[in-house]
Amino acid sequence: MYIVIVRAANAEGQWGSWSEEKTALTLPLLNIKIESIGENYIAVGWGRDEPPQTALQTGIVVENTEWHVVVTSHELQYEKLVTADELLQTNSLFTVRNLKPDTKCIITLRACYGDDEWGLWTNPVTFLTLNQLGLTVSNICEDKADFTWGRGVQSAQHSYDPNLVIWKGLITKYSLSITKVAPPPLELGDAAGHEEDEETEAFHIEREMEINRYKYIQTYCTTDELSVNTEYLVKVRAQDDHEEWGEWTELVFETPPLPPGKPVLKKAHSNYIAFDWDPPDPYTRYLYCVEQAISKAEKVTGKKEEGRSAMDSQGGNLEWKVVDTVSESCAKIKTTAALTKCRFRVKCCKMDKPVHLWSRYSPVAAFTTAIPPDAAQNLTITSLSRSTATLEWSRPTTLQPVPPGAQPAKSAPPPPQKVTFKILLGEKDGPVQLIGTTKACFYELTDLKPNTHYRVQVQVETDNGVSARNTILKFSTRADTGDGARPRQSIIVADRLSSTAPAMPSARMTGSDHQQSSESSDTLGNKVRLPVL
Repeated sequence: MYIVIVRAANAEGQWGSWSEEKTALTLPLLNIKIESIGENYIAVGWGRDEPPQTALQTGIVVENTEWHVVVTSHELQYEKLVTADELLQTNSLFTVRNLKPDTKCIITLRACYGDDEWGLWTNPVTFLTLNQLGLTVSNICEDKADFTWGRGVQSAQHSYDPNLVIWKGLITKYSLSITKVAPPPLELGDAAGHEEDEETEAFHIEREMEINRYKYIQTYCTTDELSVNTEYLVKVRAQDDHEEWGEWTELVFETPPLPPGKPVLKKAHSNYIAFDWDPPDPYTRYLYCVEQAISKAEKVTGKKEEGRSAMDSQGGNLEWKVVDTVSESCAKIKTTAALTKCRFRVKCCKMDKPVHLWSRYSPVAAFTTAIPPDAAQNLTITSLSRSTATLEWSRPTTLQPVPPGAQPAKSAPPPPQKVTFKILLGEKDGPVQLIGTTKACFYELTDLKPNTHYRVQVQVETDNGVSARNTILKFSTRADTGDGARPRQSIIVADRLSSTAPAMPSARMTGSDHQQSSESSDTLGNKVRLPVL
């Protein structure tokens, strides 16, 4: 409060009397009033302390035309000129947005009285924005996962400042979003053998949970609509009592991979077993965990035997133990138990992930249930030229389809639903290599060289594995003479790869052989055709 008196002087420097005293009262300094603080905003108002009524009756109060608001932090410098009309539209509240969570900030302001006449800055207010929600995922399965979230304590370095305003917001609603992440594009080297769906099915779950609808604050959620071997993005945020949403807290997780398929057992040596399986996909590195169990054979009959066999094949009543951990889709295991009592299964996880999520187990493999198919029969070259040959064969007896209306034998195992024939071809003494597959009992060999020796083999593949002791058929293409001379005779001989197979008969033909029938049988019973030219 000030007392103001004035007097005047004439041109000759003579002063007159003092005027009547007048009291002048300056306006109180503006005070900042915090209405709410969130993760990314602060809502404030401001005002002055009421002056004495006597001053209001005698003084003149100047209205403010605009305000200059400044918010600063370690990484932020915010300035805004707020007009009286803008403040009127927001009920005398001003909100500063786009702040960072768990950040120490300072806010201050000053008022303008017109003609660019600014008042003093208010006392600065130091405040701390709320930290983001924490989000965790647990109990991840092929189609299910649990999510838990909540707001933790503020940063420890700010908790000892007595002048720091720390707000405790009131949460009224949570929003949870789960979205399937699109897989990255495959490189050219990985595209072979991997068929990607052209249209990826969209997956999105969004839920809003209002606090006042529940007796207890819900900070968890369980979903059972997930897909195996899929990456997801889950987000959660909170809304306070001022209807302001906080920042999204994001988390990426992946469901476990598909289990290994087609487990096959083979006897490698006297006490060793070769255990093979198919990886879930050919372009990802996996870590495999192989487990073994010994079946306890008991003499049971009837339905008990069927029930025990079913439980045995699923591994439900067996005591499993880990016997090996490998990075390849095969393992060599030493065992002293009877082979018919050995049971094996395998699970996998991705090696390039920080957390190893194991898949489900593969089907249980046993020698009684995983018998590879028999070899193809009656391999024959039905047509031959200088650069092509037609190969035909017969299905194994155990894979013959059952005629319509006929009942299969009870003792015979049901034939696998999927049968594929692999064609392997080798030139001269070189190794045989896979050149194609077919589901029919014939295959056209093309792009052959004239007057060249070849070896061809057919492997039978089913869900139980690949056939062994496969017959190798040796033949020679016709010579490309070009001068009208008679081409050299082509030779076709069948041989079976086996350590106990008899020695292969000589491919050299004598004169007596030409006088015999053009179709004969070798020592293994496979018909071979010897064309006479």
